[in-house]
Amino acid sequence: MPYADSVRYEVSDFMHTSFENESFDAITAISVIEHGFNSGLLLRELSRLLRPGGYFIASFDYWPEKVDTNGISIFGMNWRIFSEQEVNTFLQEAAEYDLVPWGDIDLAGSDRAISCGSKDYTFAWLALQKRTANHRRGK
Repeated sequence: MPYADSVRYEVSDFMHTSFENESFDAITAISVIEHGFNSGLLLRELSRLLRPGGYFIASFDYWPEKVDTNGISIFGMNWRIFSEQEVNTFLQEAAEYDLVPWGDIDLAGSDRAISCGSKDYTFAWLALQKRTANHRRGK
């Protein structure tokens, strides 16, 4: 594995890890969350794992309008191409776990650069930051 001398690789269930609370300053998920997506489990685990002020950075399959992926399984899991409405719902749910957008989130989408499973779409990115105690109190 690349950088094996400085990066600890681990295979596990992303929704239920054995890491200590507030273990990370940053967590990334590159083309991961659209497979077997469960917002509540994901957000709970991210909030548990991130230190206050820490970041979750993710890319995911995306198209502004809903693309139907019902019945399509990739990596043995359900597959979702997120719509603008689904991303906005996820962001609202994230706030309940003290995870808020960091920077602007552009959901315009104009070019279907990806074609997979007979579906055409693109990728979107977002960064969430875990609120600090001061921000939770409205300071």
